[in-house]
Amino acid sequence: MNTMKIQIVFIENFPSIQEGIFYLTGISKSQLKKFHFKKNFLDKPINKGDEVSFPANLINHGKVNPTYDGPEINVIYEDENLIALSKPFKLHSHPQSYMEGNNLLSGMYHLKRDKELSVNKESYDRGLLYRLDFETSGLMIYIKKDEILKEMREHFHEQMKKKYYLAVVHGNLASQKLSHHLRPFGEKGAKMIEASDGVLNEIEVEHISYNSDKDVSLVKVNLGHGHRHQIRAQLACAHHPILGDHLYGRPEEDRLYLHCYQYQFVTQRKEYDLRDDSIKDLTKFFNLNRKF
Repeated sequence: MNTMKIQIVFIENFPSIQEGIFYLTGISKSQLKKFHFKKNFLDKPINKGDEVSFPANLINHGKVNPTYDGPEINVIYEDENLIALSKPFKLHSHPQSYMEGNNLLSGMYHLKRDKELSVNKESYDRGLLYRLDFETSGLMIYIKKDEILKEMREHFHEQMKKKYYLAVVHGNLASQKLSHHLRPFGEKGAKMIEASDGVLNEIEVEHISYNSDKDVSLVKVNLGHGHRHQIRAQLACAHHPILGDHLYGRPEEDRLYLHCYQYQFVTQRKEYDLRDDSIKDLTKFFNLNRKF
């Protein structure tokens, strides 16, 4: 699919193919570098009626692919400011290019919310307030208006009051505060490891339940500021890795048992307390009779 081509017939002259591409897509010469065109191709003039083949990814640059045949995406809450969505596990939050369908934003076409994709059109994450890992399920917040998105991204830590995640971890993990200095490691910084020269990461862990037969605990994590892979890396550093977290040294399971559960924040003078209660996968190991 990445090699799909589109034939374009030009209806006017251009001094070069590069100029024609810019007219069609708005992509600058510097942005074209990633498509690895040869210079003599880009410098070739275009005459009216010329037919030129381009990668579909180029012609649809900046657009979100409407292809979606993944698991059901549920709308948790919606108002004039935002949409709260429940992201299934093993689903990307957003694409990196048009050729990538089957992500949360592609799923918005099937939710009849695709008109909202006009927010932050210069970026493929559009109006998403934050991202979740491919393996992580749970609450995602999509902002409907550019001015609110800008405000919240610029003042995220002041307006965001609480960020809670639920995780099933190996062993009997007691309530505690965890602090680790972490830095990227491996190819393209694939994982985070503990290192003296790393950035300080802190989370608060609340013990909810323990299954002695499976030797796993259900915990609630207060994320605080939040960094890449922070919860996964810190729980692994504490010798209580998340169930199914192959990247951090555990056997693969049917899923990574990490779920974005609750966000509390303020925007537009309105207080929000949003939760994704689709936690059946995480609680199947435990007999629970309490709210989180």
